[in-house]
Amino acid sequence: MFSSILRSEISGVSLDIKAKLDSLSKYSDISG
Repeated sequence: MFSSILRSEISGVSLDIKAKLDSLSKYSDISG
């Protein structure tokens, strides 16, 4: 049970990082 919670936390964090990277690349495309 704990491992599944941990796994969902990790996947949520990686999705958040992925979204941030996506928005950063979009922003750099616009500005650059």
